[in-house]
Amino acid sequence: MTHVTRYSCTKCPFVSTLRNSAWMHERWHAGVKYKCKHCGKEYLRNSTYMLHVRVKHPSDCACNRCGFSFVGEKGLKLHMQIKHHGENLQKLEGPTCEDCDIRFASDTAYEQHMK
Repeated sequence: MTHVTRYSCTKCPFVSTLRNSAWMHERWHAGVKYKCKHCGKEYLRNSTYMLHVRVKHPSDCACNRCGFSFVGEKGLKLHMQIKHHGENLQKLEGPTCEDCDIRFASDTAYEQHMK
């Protein structure tokens, strides 16, 4: 027989065996939300909020190697260090986005940026 920890809410009948699920539930009761500064939409999870911002409110912070976009410069810099560390950073000769004037390494990176 295995022991299973159950996390019970003190404010309602909610019970979970997952600590993170119980934590998110408590945040819901507390009214903690991530609010989009662009449109005012609210999210319970930071990851869902960040996805919303990336998709609905794209920025000029796009990786010119793979086309992935970021909410800000900090995320782009971290991405470059982790995903493209040590890559040859020669002059890019791929397509340029006319909206944000970013030149990409390949057609694939440009297409990812345009999604």
